[in-house]
Amino acid sequence: MTATYGIISLVAVVICTNFQDGLTNTRAEVESKLICTSKWQKLKLNSKSMVTHLSSKQNFSSFWRENEQDFKAQTAKRLFQAVIYPYNFTKDVSCYGTVANYAGSIATWVNNVSVNITLPEVGSELLGLRLIPLSGYTRRLEFYVRPTTNIGEVSYSLSYCYVNKYDPGLAENYSCPVFRSVIFSCSLRESNVYGIPNSSGLICQAFTTDYINYYADYKFYIQSTTGDGSNSVSTDFRISTKQSVDGPISHYADQGYFTVVLMGAKPRYLIIAAIEQKVVLNWENTKFTIFHEYQIDYTCSNGANSSKTYEEASASIHDANFAPYILCEFCLTNLVSAGSLRSEPLCNSTRFPEKSPSMPPTITCDFKTCGTTSYANDTRTVTVNCELPKENTRNGLLTSLVINYWNQSNTDPFRKDFPINLTSCQVTVKGLHKRHNYFAQMSVCNSQGCSSLSETVLIAKAVHPPSGNQNGKKLYWLGFLAVLPVSIIIVGFVYYYSPRTTKPKPSKSFPNIGEPNVNIYEGLEVSNDYDKLPNGNELGKI
Repeated sequence: MTATYGIISLVAVVICTNFQDGLTNTRAEVESKLICTSKWQKLKLNSKSMVTHLSSKQNFSSFWRENEQDFKAQTAKRLFQAVIYPYNFTKDVSCYGTVANYAGSIATWVNNVSVNITLPEVGSELLGLRLIPLSGYTRRLEFYVRPTTNIGEVSYSLSYCYVNKYDPGLAENYSCPVFRSVIFSCSLRESNVYGIPNSSGLICQAFTTDYINYYADYKFYIQSTTGDGSNSVSTDFRISTKQSVDGPISHYADQGYFTVVLMGAKPRYLIIAAIEQKVVLNWENTKFTIFHEYQIDYTCSNGANSSKTYEEASASIHDANFAPYILCEFCLTNLVSAGSLRSEPLCNSTRFPEKSPSMPPTITCDFKTCGTTSYANDTRTVTVNCELPKENTRNGLLTSLVINYWNQSNTDPFRKDFPINLTSCQVTVKGLHKRHNYFAQMSVCNSQGCSSLSETVLIAKAVHPPSGNQNGKKLYWLGFLAVLPVSIIIVGFVYYYSPRTTKPKPSKSFPNIGEPNVNIYEGLEVSNDYDKLPNGNELGKI
């Protein structure tokens, strides 16, 4: 809340206490009545103390000589415990007044005193006020005080009343006929009260319990009580309540007069459902008046942000910048009237659902640059380096890195999945044979699936056998050439001296097609004597 406050020019505090310096039969009661002023405050301090020195009973000089330092220390302590509005506060205070010694109810001596006191630090502070609507016509004032001591060592109470503007006693000395009282509760806060600067730590708060009007005046004072029974009561402060920041300023603004502007009540719940490039929001309906406005402000991890206003307690927001897996925070505030202060925001975060990655990684090495380790059994281990896809294309939290690799004779590639390390992109494949070329593709996966495969890269190239094998082959061929001539000679010798037989060639004669089909060989004898075969003339005689 950014409320406007006036500067206090007059504050009166009455503090009554007993200084216990010891009880003996020679004790005497000394009472002081002081007016203590600083640059912006004026306080009344009434206190009583008991002294034990006989000389203190006789005259002021003896009392002051023996008790001056203690008197000043006790006065500073009581001033420090007083509730003082902190604007333009100075720790230098000048006090003047009277000190008197009493025997029963009769003063034996009275003397004027004047002392200057510097407080060690600012004491209890009234940090600020807020005016909050609770329902259509119910509003409350909230008071926030920073105490000077730990919880339990000092207690505070608030007394307030409504100032009737039509009462003739509306002047600054207007006296409330009846004050309502509320006890402050104190606790440790980790963060500031919204609209109240510097309000973290030990803070005491009090809320009014009855109806608070717009454009009305109120009086209040704060009373503090310490454990030893000392008591301080602030003077009456004035409050002017306004519905909007452009309302009139009270003419008492320079005389300890607070001006407080209506602030919307913080919503109690905000429900968010995230879909692809869309969110649906529902929240508490705090529409107390005809005029009401809700505002949604959101910021996302990818830089998307916007602000939108609505009249109803729900909204559906489409934004092309909403992307899978981004985290967005949505904050809801409400405005209860034109010109009023926006409520404390209620914020809630949501993460958009994941999708499969839209881009694969990039393989950044090839057979020349990928790390390779060779082994004696003709196998290799190859380390493949890669680069992960850009974050805005991952569409979720990457969980694994996949490599598919194969050689030129494979019909189906081998697949290996590796748990992903977001700080590096590297996989190692083992058992690659030296005599084959190997190719690879890669992809990344999240909970919703895997990306497409990257471009194919030759990660390992076939290599020739080592030089020792080449020499063996040479010896083999030399041996073969040496044996070849002997083999030829043996084959020729066997062929030359092996027995040979010749099959007779059959003799054929084609019959005359025009002649009758007769057996031209009838009457011939079978003979194996080729020299006695009939000649052509003899065949004609048959």
